[in-house]
Amino acid sequence: MAPLLDAIVKHVPPPAGDMAAPFAMLVAMVEHDAFLGPIATGRVAAGTARVGDRVRVLHHTGEKFPGNSLSRRPSQLRVFFKRH
Repeated sequence: MAPLLDAIVKHVPPPAGDMAAPFAMLVAMVEHDAFLGPIATGRVAAGTARVGDRVRVLHHTGEKFPGNSLSRRPSQLRVFFKRH
């Protein structure tokens, strides 16, 4: 499996992101921890986020979820970098 993932990293270009744009992250997985609360894992597409910044959960179309104005302030940010 590792050779396949290394080949993907080597041959697939990273997405072009805009650091000046509003923070946008494509969430791949959401889990819940009894101590930390909801944990979202995903890939940042644009912008930056800092602990305490207000973030809003949107539908993939950019619309708010019906009846849901989910807005949070992250208490922790963890970053994972790809190996070279």
